[in-house]
Amino acid sequence: MSVLERFKVTLSGLPDHRACPPAVPGAESSLCRWSNFGSRQQSYLTGAVCICLLLAAWLCLAEAQAAPFGFAEAVESYNAGKYSQALSRFQAIRDPDALTHYYMAVCGRKLNQVELAKQHYQWVVDHTLDPTLKRNAEIGLDQLSDHQSASGHQGAPATTGPASSHSSAGRPRVIHFFARWSAPCKRLAPVLADAQAQFHESVDFQRVDIDDPHSAKLVHQYGIYGIMGVPALFYLDRRGRAVNHTTGMVSREELVHNIQALLDR
Repeated sequence: MSVLERFKVTLSGLPDHRACPPAVPGAESSLCRWSNFGSRQQSYLTGAVCICLLLAAWLCLAEAQAAPFGFAEAVESYNAGKYSQALSRFQAIRDPDALTHYYMAVCGRKLNQVELAKQHYQWVVDHTLDPTLKRNAEIGLDQLSDHQSASGHQGAPATTGPASSHSSAGRPRVIHFFARWSAPCKRLAPVLADAQAQFHESVDFQRVDIDDPHSAKLVHQYGIYGIMGVPALFYLDRRGRAVNHTTGMVSREELVHNIQALLDR
């Protein structure tokens, strides 16, 4: 065999480094491990992107379910004191949820439509899975029953004008600082609306959107800063002095207690 032929045989017996045979029995070469690691890393990244997309879609669906079409406009009408318009808009919502029924009950209460208010409060009690909302509806039912028992009739029509931005002479005031993007503010809104329906004859309620440029002076005056500052409630006595305030979600019982304490001063 010639030298050249022997050299070819030798070369043919050498391992092919382009493949990835085990360096030792049962182990991969470093090159293969790094290659597999890169593939796994790419798979993990793809999976994470898919999960994020699914989560975003779920959040959008949840937001759509949490806020039925027309709900925001109805709430704006309510906050502006246009209770008849608000009630009509709430009633026009297709497949209303528990919060929508709760608002319809409060609108009925504000408009002195007691039977309508009782009907929607009862719907909330029977169907909602939110214990706080259910408890508030039960309180609303009890108060309507007490009112009817004490008066023997439905009473005079409730005032339907918007809450004044400034206290009337000798009237205490509750200032509600909120933000439209704040989830706690959205949860507090129906609780505050019910309290406003109860105390509207003796207390002025003022809503302040912290993102409204026209509210900047008032926001600065009361030291409301961003997401950690809302929702905030400030209780002003008959002289306009802040005598109490709370930050964050409050129960209906605590809110009523604070307002009653304000009236007792």
